[in-house]
Amino acid sequence: MQVVGWDKNMSNPNETLYNKLKGNKSSLVILNALVVYHRENDKEFSKYVKEKNIDISCKTKCNYCCYLPVSVHPYEVFLINWYMNSKFSKGKKEQTVVSLEKYNQTIAKLSKHARVVQNIPCPMLVDGACVIYKARPFSCRNYYSLDVASCERSFNNPDDLEETRPFNEDLTINLQASREMVSRIFYEFGYDTSPHELCTALLARIQSPTSQKRWVKKKKAFVDIGTYSND
Repeated sequence: MQVVGWDKNMSNPNETLYNKLKGNKSSLVILNALVVYHRENDKEFSKYVKEKNIDISCKTKCNYCCYLPVSVHPYEVFLINWYMNSKFSKGKKEQTVVSLEKYNQTIAKLSKHARVVQNIPCPMLVDGACVIYKARPFSCRNYYSLDVASCERSFNNPDDLEETRPFNEDLTINLQASREMVSRIFYEFGYDTSPHELCTALLARIQSPTSQKRWVKKKKAFVDIGTYSND
């Protein structure tokens, strides 16, 4: 398997992840490897943006995109759950579960199109900021804009799907390639990489710890929820 990276002059987080996942690994080893991957990949992202002089408009508490549905893979869900167990107080996690349950009850009644156009806030958005930011999934990490005004217009007119955010084509290609390569690496080693809706899968993981145990054994993680893709 050829493991590609950002650029020939940059380090290769994908290769690092590939090497760390060789053989049968424990859940903790896998999640630690993913943490290292995100840390290295974030550095390459910042380096690339600086070298190419790309002016990204996203700022702290700019959250127009936090009202869009999010697609995730099982390993992203398990990393988020791990982060919550490490960083959240018991009360904060209990409140998060309540928010996840309310969110899932809401979206269960809606079509895929309706979810996109109704500006339903992500349960991870608290006081204008993401409470799982350091463990956020690729869909969130890779989403950016070169003009916050376009994001605001889209937010204020959610049913206008013609309104798009400006982006840098080469940067977006690199980001998407990184996400796809990570999925390929996990798939190559036999892990379930089925896409799911973030909050549905996260609630399923919290309510059923056996989902992660199944996944580590290279079985289907979430057997009681459907798949979901942003595509």
